[in-house]
Amino acid sequence: MILQEMVYPDKEICTVEQMYLRTQQGKVTFDDGAFHLMQDTIASTLTYFNAFSIGKWIEYTDIEQISMYLFLKGQGQIELCIFDGSETIVLEKKDFIHTEITEESFTLLMQEETKLSFVNKKESVLCFARIIAKEECLLTNIQYQTTKKPIRQIELAIGICTYRREEYVQRTLKMLADQILCDVHSPLYHHVKVYVSDNGNTLDTTQTYSDAVKVFYNKNAGGTGGFTRCMIETMEDKTEFTHILLMDDDIKIHADTIKRTWLLLAYTNEKYKDSVVGGALLRTDHPNIQHTNAEIWDIDRVQTMHQGLDMCNVTQLSQNEEILRSDYNGWWYCCIPVATIKEVQLPLPFFIHMDDIEYGIRLDRPIMTMNGIGVWHDSFEHRKASSVEYYDMRNLLTANAIHNSKYTKKQAKKRVMRHLVFQLLKYRYEDWKLTIKGVEDFCKGTDFYKTTDPVKLHQQIMQMGYQMTDQSQTLQNCDCLEDIKEKEQKGTVSDRVGKEEPVSLYQVKAHSKMDFLTLNGWLLPGKRKLVPLPMGCCSKDLFRVRKVVYYDPESKKGFVTQRKWRKLFELLWQCHKVNRLLDQNFDKAVKDYQKNYKEITNMAFWKQYLDL
Repeated sequence: MILQEMVYPDKEICTVEQMYLRTQQGKVTFDDGAFHLMQDTIASTLTYFNAFSIGKWIEYTDIEQISMYLFLKGQGQIELCIFDGSETIVLEKKDFIHTEITEESFTLLMQEETKLSFVNKKESVLCFARIIAKEECLLTNIQYQTTKKPIRQIELAIGICTYRREEYVQRTLKMLADQILCDVHSPLYHHVKVYVSDNGNTLDTTQTYSDAVKVFYNKNAGGTGGFTRCMIETMEDKTEFTHILLMDDDIKIHADTIKRTWLLLAYTNEKYKDSVVGGALLRTDHPNIQHTNAEIWDIDRVQTMHQGLDMCNVTQLSQNEEILRSDYNGWWYCCIPVATIKEVQLPLPFFIHMDDIEYGIRLDRPIMTMNGIGVWHDSFEHRKASSVEYYDMRNLLTANAIHNSKYTKKQAKKRVMRHLVFQLLKYRYEDWKLTIKGVEDFCKGTDFYKTTDPVKLHQQIMQMGYQMTDQSQTLQNCDCLEDIKEKEQKGTVSDRVGKEEPVSLYQVKAHSKMDFLTLNGWLLPGKRKLVPLPMGCCSKDLFRVRKVVYYDPESKKGFVTQRKWRKLFELLWQCHKVNRLLDQNFDKAVKDYQKNYKEITNMAFWKQYLDL
């Protein structure tokens, strides 16, 4: 059984070569599905996609023997190596002279009495091959195989929720059909089906590329409604699926990521047999930078695991293999056992945001992660439409009411108040209405979810707050479009990756004493008339700013707002309003959610909710 094969750069997905093959000396080119190593080149597979996570495989499975096969042409030397985060150890060397593509192999025994016994004590150990080319060489593949048969038969459903992103979905479906669903040589053949919930009712249901794909129109009950519909379809299919893989519609992904997930599940030991498999989130603007790799919910904020790691840095690559405690994995790529879904029931009807957090906490299962199991997605920090403020606040309070018995009224007040203050500091006063409505609807308890039509509610929410419009001309007038373009290019040019790390991506901008004394510059005169800022900027970026145009760097849509003195005093009224609301309703709402939340997570409720 082939557990892992070489993954190659793909211009439609990622072209950062150091995530696939690391050049230590000389020159490497890639074309025609092979790496070409020039004479005197030294290269290795100690990379995100092509190193073998031997420490994780020992932790998650009972496999005792792995064989590494390299398919080579040319003359040189190959080395079997392991890397533990600090040093590289060469286990075995072998010379080769081949006039045609020929395989060379090594065997690793993963048992206590062998030379690899120490990897059982550290999960972050990576196995890889180093190739020293004495003349021009061709590397077409590297495989990691085992003679052990899978111990579990995995039947995998892939659930995709989409809303008017036809191009993205068709691209993903074609990839799945070509490389998995219709590939008779794949171990996944006839063991995978795809369900696409089309919340926008715009997809061509006849263009599915495979009989194993089912596209269906769904009521637009948000991402939560779409993914839940996929869960329902999975559980009601005549196939007895073991797992469902939830995937966003706008990700970029290698087919091998799904293959590796399926194979890992097929070999999991008793300790991890009921675990979730979580895919890391890599940034599309900086393809080698990881945004997160599983996450923790800390009362009212998210703690991301291994955020900002550079997947071209070997030390950070090994660090990314460390097993850390986590509560959930985002639904951009999250594989869940179907038996567990039946046990804990379906998600809460959150529409969008925090659905994956709440459900992950409710699942309460270990999350298996691994280098090479990850997807690319655009960064979330610039997606801050006003409507999000409503769902974030309502869903946060609901999730804490259910899962945190120690969550007090005082903590809820503090969280809401902090939210309102930061909206003030960012001049987003209209968002106060959405935050307070989120609190009001939370206070109505489970009956609110039972009696509210999510489509009509969302239409109402979308009319509140700031309306996003094209700001290209405004940005042009600010003379910042060229700077924006230059920064975007700087982050995506592959030959700069690894040479100039975008260290500012996750730097925390702490407020100084001056910021606090002057209310972030409110007590000082504004310096400039109009300042362009990306949607996900920090409130510190508005120090002494008089007027701001917020924009999404990708679409250039946004809105203009400005500092208004009277809003300082209006904030006091908003805080009083929220305090009174929570004083009157918080305790009653918490008891209701804890007692009755299962009534809005069962199959009967969801079928009625989705009009099925």
